[in-house]
Amino acid sequence: MRTDKSDSGVFVIPDDAMIIVPMRNVVLFPGMILPLTIGREQSILAAQQAVKTERPVGILLQRDAEIEVPTPDDLCLVGTVANILRYVTLPDNTHVIVCQGLQRFRIAEHLPGYPFPVARVGRIEEPEVTDS
Repeated sequence: MRTDKSDSGVFVIPDDAMIIVPMRNVVLFPGMILPLTIGREQSILAAQQAVKTERPVGILLQRDAEIEVPTPDDLCLVGTVANILRYVTLPDNTHVIVCQGLQRFRIAEHLPGYPFPVARVGRIEEPEVTDS
């Protein structure tokens, strides 16, 4: 685990890197707003870190939904950058993040040493839509 935390207790993440939240059986597209239920400890920590630091997250589809702790090889290479609009913990201790998809990204490099997935990414420019 990384020990380079700021005084506020959050992990220091490089400016060109993004916190990744792996999702099972859910794809978020740019422009969509979706509530996403997260239950794995690393996903909860990732979402809480993003909210604390006011950073977007990368929503990334997990290839095999049965894998409990996905490795970089278990994740797709392209995902969606998303803002967390709301983070809610329900009475039954279920954690839900309401995300708005912003832009697609491609993983450039996974960064080891964090208690949740972090990766350097390249954002994918969306083609402009024109009326015909």
